[in-house]
Amino acid sequence: MTRILYIFLLSICIAACTTTPTEIKFYSLSLAESANVTDKNNGIEKLDRPILQIAPVKLADYLNTRNLIVQTNQYQINNASHHLWAEDLDNAIAKSLLNKLQQLNDRFLFVNNSVFQKDKARHLLQLEFSAFHATDQSRVISRGKYSIFDNSHKLILLKNFSYSLTLEQDGYLHSIEKLNETLDLLAADIISSGQL
Repeated sequence: MTRILYIFLLSICIAACTTTPTEIKFYSLSLAESANVTDKNNGIEKLDRPILQIAPVKLADYLNTRNLIVQTNQYQINNASHHLWAEDLDNAIAKSLLNKLQQLNDRFLFVNNSVFQKDKARHLLQLEFSAFHATDQSRVISRGKYSIFDNSHKLILLKNFSYSLTLEQDGYLHSIEKLNETLDLLAADIISSGQL
């Protein structure tokens, strides 16, 4: 009996030694932005511009995770256990969008919530995402709404957005690139809204 137990334990040890650990990969939207940003003002910010403050981004509950999300059918989502956001998704979206807005419009100084108080901003931009993920149907989806308020907290624009882009390649990296493209579309939509 002892010999059988010894052989069993030895086989478990050998099996454990032959399995390779799965690599965890991290993804960031803002790394892509910092690599693509061209500084129009040579590092000098014109502080006399009106300020548009980006409020903290609100995410649907299922998006409040470090795991990337994949929608597998109409009613089911899965967390990718080895593919994670490098930072909280709400912060990553805010940083990326702030850079995109600044590149598209130099009339305003775009700032995130931690830089200025609301009463100093001319406008406040609030974003809510109900979807920001890939699907198993080779698409990425970015959906939600944004609101723009003036400095007296009066709502001047409330608009829904919905973007769905086709994935041309397999892999999480390509889906992140496409999700980032949906933020390009959102930034262009915000700028073209006529409220800035």
